[in-house]
Amino acid sequence: MFLVFIEILSGHVLSKKLEIIGTRICGGIAYCFVQGVDGVVVGRRFEPYEGEIVVPDTVEIDGKQHTVVGILPDAFCCNPYLESVDIRCPIKFLNNNQFYRCFNLRSVRLPDTVQSIGSYAFFHCHQLMDLKIPNEVKKIENAAFSCCYQLENVDLPPDLEYLGRNAFEKCYDLKQICIPEKIEKIRKETFLDCVDLQKAVFSDGVNIIGRKAFYNCQSLQSPTFPYGLKRIKDKAFQNCFCIGELLFAQNLKAIGWDAFSDCINLRKLTFLGEAPPSMGSDAFYYRRSPDKKTIKVSTPDNSEKRYKSALRWKMHDCRVIVEGFDE
Repeated sequence: MFLVFIEILSGHVLSKKLEIIGTRICGGIAYCFVQGVDGVVVGRRFEPYEGEIVVPDTVEIDGKQHTVVGILPDAFCCNPYLESVDIRCPIKFLNNNQFYRCFNLRSVRLPDTVQSIGSYAFFHCHQLMDLKIPNEVKKIENAAFSCCYQLENVDLPPDLEYLGRNAFEKCYDLKQICIPEKIEKIRKETFLDCVDLQKAVFSDGVNIIGRKAFYNCQSLQSPTFPYGLKRIKDKAFQNCFCIGELLFAQNLKAIGWDAFSDCINLRKLTFLGEAPPSMGSDAFYYRRSPDKKTIKVSTPDNSEKRYKSALRWKMHDCRVIVEGFDE
C-alpha cells in the first residue's frame, strides 16, 4: 500500500493522503487506481521508462475505458533513460520534481491546459532543447528549469504572473528572454549564469530586479530598463561584460551594492531623475584591470553636484565625468 498526494485535472487539489489500490501496465505505462479518484493516474514503473513516452487522455484496461486524470510526482523523476514525453491528458498542474534529473530528456510536449509548472520540474534536464510553455501557464515556480544547459529558446506565456527564483539559472545556451506584462518582480538568481543570454526585454510592469537576477550573464547586451523600475538589488548585473551603456528612468529609487560591478565595458550612464537614487557600496566598482576606465554620466541640468556626491564612493578605480543635459 502506498500513500501519495495528487492533483487531478479538475484543478481540485486533494489535500489528504490517498491510497493506491492497484496498478496495471498498459502500453508500457504504469496506471494506478487511487481510492476516491474517478480515473487512473500515471505512476512509476519498477523498470524505468525508456526512450519516447506518450501519455494518452484515455486508456483501455481489461476492456474498459479509463480517463487519465494525472501523473504522480515521482512517475518520471531521476530517470536517465527517458528521451521524450508527449502528455496528452488535460492536466492543469505539472508537479514539483516531475522530470527532476532526467539527464537525457530532450523533448517534452505539454497540453494547453497546463496552468502551473512546479518547483524543480525540469531541474538538471541537461539535454532539454525543445519545449513550448503553454499560453495558459500563470506560474513558473522556483528552479523549474534550473540547469537545463541546452535550452536555447523560451517564449514565456503572455499572461504569466509569477516567475520563481532560480527559474532559469544556469541555462547556458539561452539566447534571449522577454518578460511578460504581468511580471512585477524578477526574483533572486532567476537568470544567474546564463552566460549566452544576449538580450533581455523588460515589460513596463517590472518594478524590481532581484539579487543576482542576471549575475554573470556575460553576453548580455545593454538592457533597456522600464519606466516603472524602482529597485535594482545587490549584484543584479555583476559580471555582465557586454553592457556598454545604461539609461535609468526617474522612478528608480535604489541601486544595490555591486549591482553593476565588473561590467568591464560599461562606459556611459544616463540618469533621468533630478535626484539620484540611493546606491549601495561599489554599485559600479571595477576590479578587473590595473588601469582606470572612464565612465561618462549624464544627468538633468542642475543635478550634477548631487550625482557627483552620490557616485563618489560607488565607482572605485574609475574616472567619472558628470555632465548635465536639457530635459
